[in-house]
Amino acid sequence: MMEGGTVEDFWLKNHYAGIASRELKDYTNAIKYFQQACEIGYAASCNLLGSMYSNGKETKKDIKKANKYFQLACDGKDAYGCLNLGTSYYYGESIEQSYSQAFKHFQQAKESKIAESHLYFMLGIMYLEGQGCRLDKDKALEHFGIACDMGNDTACKNYAIIKQ
Repeated sequence: MMEGGTVEDFWLKNHYAGIASRELKDYTNAIKYFQQACEIGYAASCNLLGSMYSNGKETKKDIKKANKYFQLACDGKDAYGCLNLGTSYYYGESIEQSYSQAFKHFQQAKESKIAESHLYFMLGIMYLEGQGCRLDKDKALEHFGIACDMGNDTACKNYAIIKQ
């Protein structure tokens, strides 16, 4: 029990204070609040903190730090943290490129059933190329189809090419 409430209350208070601070462009406080929530295990805050370091618009860009927070988020079962970490592994962004690690983290994100076209597009590419998984054009087609249904134009083009 935290002073004035439960650990969950503390997570949520800091998480939403971080979101509010970010919307007000008070990035110093956003980082502080997200970091406090992340440190006690609120995975969504870890992902948002990682995103801030990854995009470099709200703070100094630091991909290594971003990946550290994405890992914490993914370990805490945050699907977007797994998606972001998988993307870093896929492209080798301040981390050793590993298609098998990228595929693993994309699969973790997919298990949570998030509706994110980028996730299904990346899985489609990986199945099409046999990157980190067995080459499987049927699964590539399936994943491109899902991403296309979510509005990903490149996935729609890939789907049409494979269908020919």
